Amino acid sequence: MENIDLMVPKSKQYVERDLRKARERYKVAKQKGSATKIEEAKKALDKAKAEYEEYKNDVQSKKNEALEFLKGTKMYKEATAIQQDALVKEVLRKFGERIPKGPSAEQIIGKVPEEKVATNYEVVKEKAKSFLKG
Repeated sequence: MENIDLMVPKSKQYVERDLRKARERYKVAKQKGSATKIEEAKKALDKAKAEYEEYKNDVQSKKNEALEFLKGTKMYKEATAIQQDALVKEVLRKFGERIPKGPSAEQIIGKVPEEKVATNYEVVKEKAKSFLKG
């Protein structure tokens, strides 16, 4: 698994931060109206978009490469189907992919509504409230 750790690219927060800053700079330049600033901001925005797309493609290719590497390992070949699925999920999680949880037993079977049983204290309390209201 340590070989797969080396394939995981750095955090995308830096790429997204640069893209966000370029968009803000372009918006400010448009509001101020200077043609040279607009042109410079447009170039910076295009560069940031290209870097973001390159990052996305890089992540996808490295994720596929890591999965292929995992499927070729002895550990994966000797594992049961459940263990193999867990290994694949681990690799996907390392690449930042969110894996939805399965439904709970209550969702599958259906939640049984609880019956409300009135105690003697609750009955007296309700009668007292109704008596006070008139």
